Amino acid sequence: LTPWAARQSIDAALAARVVVGLAEGVQIPCCNALLAAWVPPQGRARALSFIFSGQFVGTICALSCSPLAEWWWPSIFLLWGWL
Repeated sequence: LTPWAARQSIDAALAARVVVGLAEGVQIPCCNALLAAWVPPQGRARALSFIFSGQFVGTICALSCSPLAEWWWPSIFLLWGWL
């Protein structure tokens, strides 16, 4: 979404990033609600820590791939979109 929007205009790129941010903003409360409804109370802490640790692992992986931006900047967005 971001590389396509950036080719259109700066306004489209900013709007795309705002939409992505809004969608990510509701992710944590939704995960909490889903886990509260579906995971037994004795396993909730483990399930929450497992799910939310993925955010940090993803950040580490994304930063590890950031040298690709020197080669072709849309490659980072395309790589993570493909995964």
